[in-house]
Amino acid sequence: MRNKKYKKKRAFAACLSAMILFSSISVTGCSKKSDNNDIQDLTSANSNVDGGSTDGKPADQGSQDAASVQSAFDEYCKELFAESVSVDALSLHYMVAYPENYGIDPNGLGLGEYSYDVFEEDKKISNEELAELETFNYELLSDEQKLTYDSLKFSFNSGLELYNSSYYFDEQLGPTTGIQAQLPILLAEYAFYNKEDIDRYIEVLKAVPDYFGQIAEFEKEKSKAGLFMPDSTAQSIIDQCKTFAEKPEDNFLITDFEDRLKKFVGDDGSTLSDEEIDDYAAKNTDAVKNYVVPAYQTLIDTLSELKGTGKYEGGIANVEGGKEYYERLVQHDCGTTKSIKEIKSLINNVEGRLLGDLTKIVSNNPDAYDNAISNVPEINEKSPEEQLEFLKTAIVKDYPQFPEVNYKVNYVPESLQDFVSPAMYLTPPVDKYDDNVIYINNGGAGSGTDLFTTLAHEGYPGHLYQAVMGHVNGTSDLRKLIGTSGYAEGWAVYVETAAYRYEYDDPDAAAVLQTNNAVTMCLYGLMDIGINYDAWDKEKLGFFLINNFGIEDEETIDSIYDTLSAEPGTYMPYSFGYCEIENMRYNAETALGDKYSLKDFNSFIVNLGEVPYDVLEDKFNEWLAEKLK
Repeated sequence: MRNKKYKKKRAFAACLSAMILFSSISVTGCSKKSDNNDIQDLTSANSNVDGGSTDGKPADQGSQDAASVQSAFDEYCKELFAESVSVDALSLHYMVAYPENYGIDPNGLGLGEYSYDVFEEDKKISNEELAELETFNYELLSDEQKLTYDSLKFSFNSGLELYNSSYYFDEQLGPTTGIQAQLPILLAEYAFYNKEDIDRYIEVLKAVPDYFGQIAEFEKEKSKAGLFMPDSTAQSIIDQCKTFAEKPEDNFLITDFEDRLKKFVGDDGSTLSDEEIDDYAAKNTDAVKNYVVPAYQTLIDTLSELKGTGKYEGGIANVEGGKEYYERLVQHDCGTTKSIKEIKSLINNVEGRLLGDLTKIVSNNPDAYDNAISNVPEINEKSPEEQLEFLKTAIVKDYPQFPEVNYKVNYVPESLQDFVSPAMYLTPPVDKYDDNVIYINNGGAGSGTDLFTTLAHEGYPGHLYQAVMGHVNGTSDLRKLIGTSGYAEGWAVYVETAAYRYEYDDPDAAAVLQTNNAVTMCLYGLMDIGINYDAWDKEKLGFFLINNFGIEDEETIDSIYDTLSAEPGTYMPYSFGYCEIENMRYNAETALGDKYSLKDFNSFIVNLGEVPYDVLEDKFNEWLAEKLK
């Protein structure tokens, strides 16, 4: 059996991909190798851990070669999945609830390593994994295995393209999507399935200083290379860390922990005695105060020291090689081989069509927008849980049937509200998909229509629905792990805009809000490209905002510019992903005419599961050709 480390550099890759973020339109989403020499051939009852031959299409019984290839591919995928989720303690825990069923030892993983040596080793390993993948006879794989193969090949190739860019273009810190912003939520939602999980959680807390220390050293290296972040970005992160670290005794990781212990019920029915609760609470308090908080102070001190050493302001296009890196980053995150020029063309085409639709709506009903704003739907007055239940019922006419699953709505702690996304969905472990969590940020998610569409994005028929359908349809665990943000966020924005139809009885009111929301998302993608690829300065951004939004306020322009330049490409999975799916929907409706069914189209997209858009486009053309017969 192979015993390679996989994707070591990004120690939090798996768990951060499990945290699917919703970025508001109003501007606000390395490892230690497991000592596991024998990956056992074990699977979970709720999981499809192999490459996907359990998709209802058995191996070709008339060809032993096909059966052998499919079996070997399953073994390859099982190993690769186990190795991938074992890179660090958080990635493992968020992807797999019961690692023993995968032959994985969850102990002693830490939070991974982050260094140039690890970066170089990752590149070498990715080349080796790609070479091994290409040894399989593609034509003999099952349909689901082919999707896994295609997804893996894209992931390896696009990842290697990124590796070929400067090491110092990478960034683990960021005002919204950086690890320092996401880690508190990941810690707060660290599930306890047994007492051993509580022990491992305490060890994770103690590992934070080492990992943050490595990031601090990386930032110093970036500074020496002239690639340290702009001062405005650094100050935003410093302020965030200070807010989290102040008054440690009041930190929610301490104040909420004892309640979690009192509510603990292990999978075996066990609970904690008063003595155990006191002991764990004391250990947690010590770990937060003496490990986690000092780690955040390390970031504060390091970034404060490095402020002023950056040699560029604005988008990454202002750095030598920055444009090329940005294009590769967008392609990797969006799941496409399209060039930035082609991406921009797609967004412009979709935006132009939507603006035409908007003009028709307003021409036929000049009061449509005012009616939408003035007439508050009754559902907006309901609780988030009631709105989600309403959506579950409302969407059945347009989307495939789905099973009942558990979910809970939590709220972002006040100390994080100014810094994290307006809402987020935490995907459950692949072997325990019935536990789903949606986080709402009362400081940014809004209310009324904004909250309703946010819940559609995160819940039904957005991320939660999409994740559950992946399990229902037998999507391989490996494909779930490596799925691109472009597919996930493209789907979520697509269904979010469609949700206005369920919210408003007036079809014109729903249509004008739906189209306006979609156009705005297109424009944010164009601004992201403008700043980070075309090197717009604030004056050019201001000109764009005046022409498209009527925004002239300098403070707003500065805020948008700083947001999009601080985290290059963040909006692209949303904007480009939406445009890809909407463009396919439009082409299907145009080609099929009276034969077109929205439910059929939505079923095709969601049942296929997460794949790169190059694959999705090919499958769409096959689907459309079949429908035209």
